[in-house]
Amino acid sequence: MPELEPKLIVHGGAWDIPKRLHHEHLAGIEQALQLGQQVLKKEDDALKTVIEVIKFLEELMPVAVRF
Repeated sequence: MPELEPKLIVHGGAWDIPKRLHHEHLAGIEQALQLGQQVLKKEDDALKTVIEVIKFLEELMPVAVRF
């Protein structure tokens, strides 16, 4: 049986992102994905990876957008 390679998907959110924020939003998603890949490779723990990515996204997202 071939060895499974872990995959990571970062969802960009379920809201109508204003065009003026598209570039910044995509850059943040890319950063979150890269962070997740690094954590997963280092820790080999899916739960730790998800927690770190969520923490990153929560800190990155402006407070006004969260509410």
